[in-house]
Amino acid sequence: MAGVIQVHKPQVWLLLVGTIMLLLGVKVARPFLIAADSSIELNNQPALLFFNNEEGCECVIELYQKADAVIAAWPAENRAHIAVHRLVLDERPDLQRSYDIQRAPMLLLLDANGQVIWREWGVASNPNVFDLTKVEAQIRAWNLEGS
Repeated sequence: MAGVIQVHKPQVWLLLVGTIMLLLGVKVARPFLIAADSSIELNNQPALLFFNNEEGCECVIELYQKADAVIAAWPAENRAHIAVHRLVLDERPDLQRSYDIQRAPMLLLLDANGQVIWREWGVASNPNVFDLTKVEAQIRAWNLEGS
């Protein structure tokens, strides 16, 4: 019996290494396999881009989930009914480059022309991840309510 295990041991290691390489290859290639259009349809309206992620270590996943919940619970009237576009950062390397996003979660406030007028990173030390009153103040300051 020990001889049978010895014969198959290199094959088991090859299978294990092959599986690991395949999984790593899929993870690395995933952003390139997903068709991404660098434009976001704003329809000449201001917008809020909410960049988040779905993968990471346990503590970061908790932050991503908390950010999702905060944005989902944010009343539309508090943000002047400005559309919120949720984007998975790992799936949009084009937008990550064009908006110079280093990490998630992040909010970008865009004017009707798609220009960034304000940004905020979500932080774990903030009980609400984002300070949405600051976003609301920026909306009022840029007079985006009526856009």
